[in-house]
Amino acid sequence: MLFAIIFLSISSMAFFMSAIFLFESFISRLLVLSSTTIMACGLTLDKAEAISLALAFLIGITVKVLLS
Repeated sequence: MLFAIIFLSISSMAFFMSAIFLFESFISRLLVLSSTTIMACGLTLDKAEAISLALAFLIGITVKVLLS
């Protein structure tokens, strides 16, 4: 019984961590796409980096609030 509880908790933790990893991968791809789009619109690289960092910060805060 104890082994089953430990196994289920470890497997659910692994599922949760893989879901977070997939979500972070999606967000990083989205940020690369948005910074590429910003650079294509004629902004300089510094402005594009600043905007993508601001987006990453806002998304990070949103994810942290949703997970807590």
